[in-house]
This record gives sequence, C-alpha cells and structure tokens, in this order.
Amino acid sequence: MFATGAILAVQRDALLWAHAVLLGVLQGLTEFLPVSSSGHLALAEAIFHLTQPGLALEAGLHLGTLSAVLWVYRGDLGRWTALARPSGERVSLWIVAVGTLPVAVAGLLASSIVDRLFASLGAVGGGWILTGVVLLLGARHRAGSRTAGELRWADALWIGCAQALALVPGISRSGATIATGMWRELKPVEAARFSFLLSIPAVTGAVVLEIGGLWNALASGGGWTICLAIAVALASGVAAIRYCVGVLTRGGLASFGYYCLALGVLTLLHAVVGA
Repeated sequence: MFATGAILAVQRDALLWAHAVLLGVLQGLTEFLPVSSSGHLALAEAIFHLTQPGLALEAGLHLGTLSAVLWVYRGDLGRWTALARPSGERVSLWIVAVGTLPVAVAGLLASSIVDRLFASLGAVGGGWILTGVVLLLGARHRAGSRTAGELRWADALWIGCAQALALVPGISRSGATIATGMWRELKPVEAARFSFLLSIPAVTGAVVLEIGGLWNALASGGGWTICLAIAVALASGVAAIRYCVGVLTRGGLASFGYYCLALGVLTLLHAVVGA
C-alpha cells in the first residue's frame, strides 16, 4: 500500500510539473508572438476541456512573462528611473502611461462583455481573422523611420487603443500594437519595442491582483511547481521576444498573419460544426 501510494504521488507530481511546463511555454510564446494568448487559451478550453490555471499558477505565469520583458528591455527601465525626457532612443515613462490609459478604462467598463466573448468560439475565430488581416496590412505598409523615443501623446493613444481592442479573445495584443505602431511610422523593431514596454503596466496589474494566491501557494509548500512555471515562462518569453524582433528585422510579419487567418477560419468552422 505504501509503495502504491508513493508511486501515485510521484505520478501526480510528474503530471503537475508537466502541466506547469506546458502552460509556461504556451504563456511565454503566445504572450509576445502576435498570435493571441487569450485566443489559444479559449480554444484549448473548448476543444480539450482544459481548465484555466488557478490564481497562484496564473500569477506565476504572468510573473514569468513580466520578468522576460523586464530583462530584455532593462535598459529602458534604467532610463525610466531617472524620468528622462524622450530623446532619440529614450522612451518616456509618461508616454507609456498614456498608452496604458485606454486598456485600463476598457477593462473597467467592458469586463463582463469580454468574459462572455471568451465563451464564444465564433468571437475567438473572428478575432483571429481580424488579427490576421491587421498583420497582413501591417506587413504591406512601408516601413517608417521613427524611433519609440519620438512617439507623441497622440501616437501613444492610438497604440493604446489597439491594446484595449486586444481584450477581445483572438485579437493579439502584440500584433495589434506592433501594426498600429508601424502605421504611426515607427520602424518595425521600434514598434515591437514600444509594444512590449506597453505590456509592462498591464501584466504588472495582473500580477498584483493575483499576488495573494501566489503567496499563499508558496507559503503552503506548493512552490516548486509554480517556480518551474515561472522559470519556463521567463525563458520562453525571452525567446519569443527575441524571435519576434528578429522576424520584424527580416520583414516576416506576414507569416503570423497567415497563421492567424488559418486558425480563425478553422475555429469558426469548429464553432459551426460543433453548434
């Protein structure tokens, strides 16, 4: 009996660790690649009947992706601590704050609507198709010459509105903000830079809201699984950011657009057939 119980405990722990690794990889990759992390989560729940991670694990995943963007763009954070004025390569903290306002307002006013959209595969599929169209149009747009440090308040508001629209599942936050940044005449790599910097306040807010559950889990001895998820989300998030920047350097944004279009069509077909 003791041996059987020990084997079952090992198997249970192995499944928990595998689950943490899988969620860490998915969170890290889809948070920063322009393919919509929320859409992938909603689709996985509908098709594979996967449940959302608990508050503690969800906080850990967000903490991992937050750590990834803080690490990659740590140079910008150093400038923020001095509240430096934007000049050339510098991105003003105030410009990021202005860009964050639309998603903060939308989150407060439309949370119930967003929750209902998560339950609709049709909405998810439509969001992916819209993302695909946006990315393909962005790929065809002539590359601008501006840096993120040259953004004005109006530019930040436009990009911030794109981030707010990405509350809809299937609409990629990074895809919408990068494409909008390119339409505001940013260099593709600079559009990505501002997009990822703009994610810091939103992800930080998510971590703060869930920090109680994370602390309780760590205090109760369930920290190893969460620490593993954090580490995997951090590593995959850094890899995703660098890969996305590399793709933009080579002008390969269209490949993500075709992926989102295909996934959107398949999701809509699944919604119709499964209805």
